[in-house]
Amino acid sequence: MRYACIALTIALNGMATSGSAMAQAPIIYTQSACTLLPPDDYCALIFTRTNPTGIVREFQFTTAKAGTALVTFNGSMTCQTDQTTGSNSILDLNTQIVTSVGAIASPIGPSSSRLRNGVPLLNLHAINLASSRVIGYRSPGPKTVALAYSSNVTNYGNTCYVYNAAFTVLFFPK
Repeated sequence: MRYACIALTIALNGMATSGSAMAQAPIIYTQSACTLLPPDDYCALIFTRTNPTGIVREFQFTTAKAGTALVTFNGSMTCQTDQTTGSNSILDLNTQIVTSVGAIASPIGPSSSRLRNGVPLLNLHAINLASSRVIGYRSPGPKTVALAYSSNVTNYGNTCYVYNAAFTVLFFPK
């Protein structure tokens, strides 16, 4: 984790000082936490057996110039097996910040994370969905980012409830 923080600090320093001698101030784009759906107060629902791939949440923002963005996603989810016995029930998901709502999360792509829980999911298990990715944009205009997921194991059904999902973008114009 320490090496990841050092690499992120170096990347941010490089973004802030690259280009002209007079760097423009970064711009922050924020998304409100997702709207909760009654009666259970979650904001997204994932069924890994019937929907092995999908989008947890998307965010659109518009840049006035080309530049580089540090995109972060924060949220959590709880998951439980759809099986009654719970034996051999595992949660094995990939998540990834993608630039298209049609993209599928890759286990080896930029910002990818693999969430694996090998214990029986008879009770709800809490999972942190925090993720970050640096994205370069060559032109100004509307941009879309999304947190995609894909299930590595589809023979077990899990139901996952997503909470407090939101993006933040720190944009460094060129």
